[in-house]
Amino acid sequence: MGWSTSEMGKKIGLHDVPLNKIRAGKQARIHVKTAAKIQWFYYRHCMIQPEGRYADTVRALARGKGWVSPLAWDNIKTDSSPKALTPSNH
Repeated sequence: MGWSTSEMGKKIGLHDVPLNKIRAGKQARIHVKTAAKIQWFYYRHCMIQPEGRYADTVRALARGKGWVSPLAWDNIKTDSSPKALTPSNH
């Protein structure tokens, strides 16, 4: 959690404007190739916590909404919900 669409776009060869629309839920459909690129990025980066002011801000906003990153899940198949992030465990 905390990757900007600009960073993501550079890594998968897409512009950040369409990625922002997808992320915001304003893109009803996407091409299979685009979905595959996003999936590749997720699986490659979901366990890597980016550094920097933007990433810190995104994580703080997510924490405020009770959202957690994939790193917060012990076992997605058996956890009914992940442990919420707090300042002491993030």
